Amino acid sequence: METTFQFEGRVDILINVTENTDRITLHADDLDIDDETIHIQGGTEVSVVTVTRDTIRHFYDLKLNQELLAGRSYRILLFYKGYHREDMAGFYRSYYYKNAEKRWLASSQFQPTSARRAFPCFDEPGLKAKFRVTIGRTNDTHALSNMPVQSTTIDELEPNIEWDNFQETPMPISTYLIAFIVSDFANLSSSDGFYSTWQRADAISQAQYSIDVSPLIMKSLENFTELDYFLPKMDQVAVPDFSAGAMENWGLVTYREQYILHEEGVSTSINKQNVATIIAHEFAHKWFGNLVSPTWWRYTWLNEGYRKIL
Repeated sequence: METTFQFEGRVDILINVTENTDRITLHADDLDIDDETIHIQGGTEVSVVTVTRDTIRHFYDLKLNQELLAGRSYRILLFYKGYHREDMAGFYRSYYYKNAEKRWLASSQFQPTSARRAFPCFDEPGLKAKFRVTIGRTNDTHALSNMPVQSTTIDELEPNIEWDNFQETPMPISTYLIAFIVSDFANLSSSDGFYSTWQRADAISQAQYSIDVSPLIMKSLENFTELDYFLPKMDQVAVPDFSAGAMENWGLVTYREQYILHEEGVSTSINKQNVATIIAHEFAHKWFGNLVSPTWWRYTWLNEGYRKIL
């Protein structure tokens, strides 16, 4: 990432066909997909006849040599290359300075339609799926995603590269709620390890308030909805460059630094109230937006309207 600001990826998509079709249309934007690597598995030999790219609507359309049959499952495998841009969308690059040294990190912002800039996918809010993420990183950094790391392996060809294999999400998730971050951030965690706030190492003293207030907010929302939170951890990250105020990615909420960090005795009481309010806002989305999601963006009142009356 530091020298080329590029990343390479592979997707393995399991699809369940509900009606016969000889086309597969994915979303892809600002990705270089290797058409020669496309492989479709499903019991019979399915091959791609033509590939069409619609750069306006971000469609990556595959015309097949035969129909996919209703009631059957198929796998789509392909390789691609993407780019860590600086526009704070997709899987983008950010930085901060430590002792006059520029430190790079890669963060994500997928809402509403930028997951397709990180990986080819069915990038609509109503098309949910379970996700299993694997991220390769240098051994002087760490990776975060929606779920905890299940295992880590060392790359056979490059010993300084480690691969983090994250647990599969326990339920289907909209693509815009998937998130991952690669950085050298430090973290402060609750005593049980469930809540962690990640930030620049020199800002770790400003994370304590978020750790103190987050369990209280979560318990209040669980009591209100009569439904417990669904994932095995809650990471929160202070991102130096972030276009939104905060983003409710399941299990990995991202924030502008000013909306999650608070220095006791230095920051104002208004700042403290804002941090608590914004954390509550993002946590409420775990029920209103993440669990119950809109089929399309015209229904964003499902995300924001119910949350406003809490």
